[in-house]
Formats: sequence, structure tokens, C-alpha cells
Amino acid sequence: MAALSSAPYYSGYAACRCADGGGYQSDFSNSNTKYYFTDSTYCNLVAAPRLSSLWDHIMVVNLIKLCVGISSIEELESLQQNRRRQRLAADAEALNIHITRNTPKRAKEIIGKGSLYWVIKRRVVARQPIVDIRSTNIEGKKHCAIVLQSEIIKTSPKPCRPFQGWRYLELADAPADLSTTKVASDDMPYRLQDELRSLGLL
Repeated sequence: MAALSSAPYYSGYAACRCADGGGYQSDFSNSNTKYYFTDSTYCNLVAAPRLSSLWDHIMVVNLIKLCVGISSIEELESLQQNRRRQRLAADAEALNIHITRNTPKRAKEIIGKGSLYWVIKRRVVARQPIVDIRSTNIEGKKHCAIVLQSEIIKTSPKPCRPFQGWRYLELADAPADLSTTKVASDDMPYRLQDELRSLGLL
């Protein structure tokens, strides 16, 4: 049977006979596209994206957290690099893992879609995509392990008041990534950027 495009609203013809004498291949029902009959005589099918697939793209949420004890993005990068080296030396995966006590209930909307936004000096300044959220035990107590990509993506600074633990950050409220038009300021050390902002020069 000829393969149909998975692009939304593709329509085309397909032979209806399978090896068993009738029906359609099962991969139609397993894909993220749902197929509808428009002409039973010629077996013309029209494809439309499944609601569940569209819903997965719409339902994305991030996390936001204070970067306690860190004064710059450069310091955060250095800290995480050292921790990855320590894990490699201990024959463990070189992962960036952030431990927290409470597990997000909206994990399905976060894993592989959302990011952890870091607050440094009362400003949201960076994010790291979240790869996984796992349960872990530390000294007999259940904790949450948030696995992050190693890349730290700088964002447009956004003021943020102090808070405890982590919070959800909806997509509409998340600051944008620094654009390529801000290469000059993006390359500056964070401390210098902070000083320039305090003087109203950046």
C-alpha cells in the first residue's frame, strides 16, 4: 500500500486491499495523524492531525528556580562542568542533575518540552532544557532529580522576586532567548552586564 504523507490535511488515494483481502495497515492508527474516508469507491483518504498530537504541542510548561549561591552565569557553567567531571570520575553518567524535594505533578508537560529557568540576582537570565524528571532516594528520603541538558541558554533578563523551591512558569510568561542581534552584550561577562544595566547603559 502506498504510504501517505503525514503532513496535516494531506489527501490522496491508496489501495484498500491488504494481504488478508481487505482493511488498512495498522500503522495508520498508531501515527499522530488520523485518516478519514472521503470516497468509499476510490478509497480516497484525507489526513488530519490527531487532537492528542496537537494537545502535546500546546501543553508545555517550564520550571523556574533561584540559583542559590551563584552570582553569574559563568559561575553556574563552571559549577556544572565540575559536577559532570566528578560524576565521570565516579563511573556515572555525565549528567546535569538538580535535586529538589518536590516532584512536579505536570511532569508530562515538562519533560522534553520545557526548561528550567534560572534566577540570578533577582533576574531570570538563563534556561536549561529539561531532559527527564526522576525519583531518587537520598538518606532514605524521596527526592526529585531534574535532568538538564548541559547547554545553558541565556535569556533576556527579567526581574523576579525571591521565592522558595521551584515554581511553574507558563510559556507565555517565560522571557525570550537572547537574539543574535545582541551578540556584543551576550559575549560580555555577566558581572559587567549587571553593572551596565544598573547604570542604564544596557
